[in-house]
Amino acid sequence: KCDIMGSTKIINDWVSYQTHEKIQDMISENSICPETVSVLISALYFKGEWLEKFDPNLTMKQRFHVSPEETIEVPTMLAEMDIAPVHNDELKSTVIALPYRGNRMIMYILLPMDTFGLSELETKISSDSFDPSILDKITGIKKATKLYLPKFKIESTHDMKEGLRQQGIIDLFSRKCDLSGVGGTPGEIYASEVFQKAVIHVNEEGSEMTGATSMTLVPCSLVDVESLAVDHPFLFIIKDRETGLILFLGRVVRP
Repeated sequence: KCDIMGSTKIINDWVSYQTHEKIQDMISENSICPETVSVLISALYFKGEWLEKFDPNLTMKQRFHVSPEETIEVPTMLAEMDIAPVHNDELKSTVIALPYRGNRMIMYILLPMDTFGLSELETKISSDSFDPSILDKITGIKKATKLYLPKFKIESTHDMKEGLRQQGIIDLFSRKCDLSGVGGTPGEIYASEVFQKAVIHVNEEGSEMTGATSMTLVPCSLVDVESLAVDHPFLFIIKDRETGLILFLGRVVRP
């Protein structure tokens, strides 16, 4: 039998420590029960400084089109950067690469050309045929660009159990699972729950992120613009250029 209160505290304290106290309550007492055998938890902490920072004194309220029926005003950062908006016909989006200090990590902003075309973009990105390496093709293409980017903070919590089952990972949640490498005998230990919680904060300094848990190449052409306003729903991707690993992918609908 599981000590619910004690186990919850141990898990939450561990996640809080691993994420520099950015995630305080990973799970609640309702997340586990006396029959819980094990809970899979992962923690990730990332804080990046922009290679070219935004000046906080230039941050101002600007319009952001949430939907055809709703427009709000949000704190929007402004900077003239040596980057370039790139138009991609396949994604029907304008893409901007914002490198972090050290140039290993990079954030891609994917802004649909259709003001309210986020759903179509998400479908393309989640397709099995999408190759994230296409984003690397725009890296290094530079041009003085005035960028308007809203500040945003996102927090999300997901129960990953059903998603893993849909991908065919089933035995992990039953006594058919052999986790004897972790402890016990085959079938004695298996996963009862899998949780993921993520928080990301993007501001003038950079971004702070915490997380607990083949497409045909289309030539990209430069868009002849001097400024770009990220003023409607968009996607962002934080990627490790050295390993090619996508660390974070999210959507911003209401900054």
